[in-house]
Amino acid sequence: MADADLFKLSNDSDTSSQNKSPEENSLLTDYALLQILGDETLLDEMKHSESTMDEYFHNPAMIEKLIRYILQEDLEGVEDYNHYCYSRNAALLLCSSLSLSIGVLSDLRLFGLICTLIDKDHYSPHNAMCFAMIVESLCRNQLNVLPNYVFEHPSVLDDLASHLENLNIVRALFALYTSSDEPILDAAWLTPRLLRGLHSYDSSDNCFAFLFKLISLLALEDPEDPGVVATLYQDIFASAAFREAFERDLLRLLSLRDRMDSEADNGCQLCFKAMRRVLELSHEKLQLPISLDDDAFPDDARSDNAIAFAFRQPLLDVLHRARATLLDVLQAFHAPDPKRELCPKALPELLRLLGEAVCCERRASGALDQELLEALDAAMAGSVVCYYRNSFLHGTVKKIYKTLVDSRDPSIVQFIMQNSRVFEAIDASSDCRVPAVIALKNIFHRFYKMKERREEFKAGAKFAKMLEQFDLEEEFKPLREIDLDKNPIVSPMDYYIQLNNLMMLLDDNEKSNLLQLFSQLEGAAIDVTQDGDADEHQFDEIEEEEEEEEEEEEEETGERIVEM
Repeated sequence: MADADLFKLSNDSDTSSQNKSPEENSLLTDYALLQILGDETLLDEMKHSESTMDEYFHNPAMIEKLIRYILQEDLEGVEDYNHYCYSRNAALLLCSSLSLSIGVLSDLRLFGLICTLIDKDHYSPHNAMCFAMIVESLCRNQLNVLPNYVFEHPSVLDDLASHLENLNIVRALFALYTSSDEPILDAAWLTPRLLRGLHSYDSSDNCFAFLFKLISLLALEDPEDPGVVATLYQDIFASAAFREAFERDLLRLLSLRDRMDSEADNGCQLCFKAMRRVLELSHEKLQLPISLDDDAFPDDARSDNAIAFAFRQPLLDVLHRARATLLDVLQAFHAPDPKRELCPKALPELLRLLGEAVCCERRASGALDQELLEALDAAMAGSVVCYYRNSFLHGTVKKIYKTLVDSRDPSIVQFIMQNSRVFEAIDASSDCRVPAVIALKNIFHRFYKMKERREEFKAGAKFAKMLEQFDLEEEFKPLREIDLDKNPIVSPMDYYIQLNNLMMLLDDNEKSNLLQLFSQLEGAAIDVTQDGDADEHQFDEIEEEEEEEEEEEEEETGERIVEM
């Protein structure tokens, strides 16, 4: 439809007001709005014309009508199966215009009408999607109005908290908490609900997504002038509720024995993972350089000054307060209970968290937590031996040792080379325990390279144990120096089965079938050869005919030349 027709629709309430009664004018306006929502072309033209939107929705009653359509009310004449489409289009139209956003925020009664999308009478996944779309759009345009409204109407927060299993609701909640210049909503209300959702199967992933996004934005905050994101982070991770939840998860880890505890196991894993993400944060990992000059890129991706220690301090305090419980849990995994048939998913995450904590504490205070490092090393060695078929655990242990070695801290690396119990775990592993052996071998390759780089670690007390189990000296030799008797080169022919060996494995019937198959293949080869000879003879005849035709043409050409 042409732009003139669209402007006619948007202005029909004004241009025809002199000839229409108020009732007829209202009906005409309603019909025009429904026509726009039902036509994708009209809708697209309307969304991209701010002046048309201003003229069409200058009346608050029209904005309320649009919100009613989002609620799927007053859709007379629209088929039931199209209600969702009209509702979604109305939400998109509301989000596309700054004037509509200002119109909604200038009359908070209209926003209260939008909040009914998620109350107990109207909630549905579709309505949650529309609500999140509108809230995120309004928060981008007017920062402080919506949080103030929600702060004055706690029932809206209660409706949000009751549907954390829906990711759109969590998106809206995050926008409300982080859109204002200053914190308005109380984190003390949010923290226990997030932690409960983190340990619920239906909402765990969504609550972790909330924390993950918060942590990611934390790296963009100025430590000297923290904003609303940093304040919210401090209020959540430094709270007593979070500290108590962490200690409960540690104790719960000892009781996880089978698949029946999968929900609790998943909650513990996500809690430990969120804490680890904070310790791993750095500005360089998340911020883009201002320009593409070489100087804009950092030299060290894990710089100590990448993120202020103040952001990591709350989590290190949580670990310090739970130190006694933490050491007891690690002690339990020095020699895990053989009745545990399955490795808890939370165990690898806890080990990675503590590996990062050791490095962070060392960089921050300059002192090495020897007791925690010894307990961590013993727990890794014991768990690798006990859960010898869990390749994820073995890969995680390898990553932890890689992190410790990459810290380039002489005290940490010297402890690993001199006292690490993981070397002794080789004796408890057999060739059939493939994941454990491969993971340990990769770890030891790492140590072997470290030994070459740092001469002072050549005399490591545990290094001989490694060489006894894995002949790394032989593997690192150049190809010309490898002993081929001990390490023969395998060619593709070695994988073939000789025909006489194959015949020995077959019975009489199978042998006869095989011989019959060979005879058929031989006959087919003979036929192919004969056909090939016939084709070749036919090809020779064609060549002779072509040569004769060429000679005749040359003779005719010569005769013409003589006549001329």
